[in-house]
Amino acid sequence: MSESIVLPGIEPGIYSNQVLSNEAYHADREYVSSSGLKMLPYRTDEFIARYQMTQKAESRSEALKFGGGLHSAILEPDIFPTEYVVEPVVNKRTNDGKAELLAFYKSVEAEGKTVLTPDDMDLIRAMRNTVNQHPIAGKALMGAVMEQSFFHAGDLLKQKVRTDAFKNNIIMDLKSCENIDKFHQSVAEYGYNFSEAMYKTVISDVINEPVHFLFIAVQKSYPFTVSVFESDDEMKSEGYKKYIAAVETYAELKETGKWAEIRSMSLPNWAKPKDNF
Repeated sequence: MSESIVLPGIEPGIYSNQVLSNEAYHADREYVSSSGLKMLPYRTDEFIARYQMTQKAESRSEALKFGGGLHSAILEPDIFPTEYVVEPVVNKRTNDGKAELLAFYKSVEAEGKTVLTPDDMDLIRAMRNTVNQHPIAGKALMGAVMEQSFFHAGDLLKQKVRTDAFKNNIIMDLKSCENIDKFHQSVAEYGYNFSEAMYKTVISDVINEPVHFLFIAVQKSYPFTVSVFESDDEMKSEGYKKYIAAVETYAELKETGKWAEIRSMSLPNWAKPKDNF
């Protein structure tokens, strides 16, 4: 495994995954990421708790394990088998089965690997195959640079983004979804267009060239449909507006130092006294 850059003190620029690991990227607190910035201006307290306070990272949920495994399988197929393993099928009701499973997890923990269930592994492989065979997505990902980190330092705001794939000045963001026909709803719900605006802005500033952005979405159920999407003008505009508002909020909070305030609190409607007629 390649040795990662030592934190803190990341200089603005571009870092490959071999130089700056995913863990080191997320451990950095000097630069603001898309997932953090999109909390502003309405979730400032959560932003402070997650991205400005030193604390141990939360344990990865099963959903995050699956998402990480899918990205690794598609974007870094050579690394995937060295970082992810399948939980063995044992009889967990017997002492022998329990002992075998305990020994397995001890060895995995020592090696720093992530465990996936057999069902999740089968699903990841099926989704990877459809992405690789898709006439647009497969060709677009072929030869792309995977998992690059871009750091940009402005006067009041230091920003960072980490791309899934980057090729010919095209940013490709890999997403899984429950229903490919409703992916546009996920974009709105999770602020993917906000991220698009930030990624394009940061990377354009770093490389001093215009860039484009594509979503590669893959459905998590049969037939594991893959679609490549480009945001229309309205979706791009709304994402950019929210991104600019968040940047302005962050700059104001940093400049004034007023990161937190005492908030007014009222009774919920169900607890308020009822009027007597």
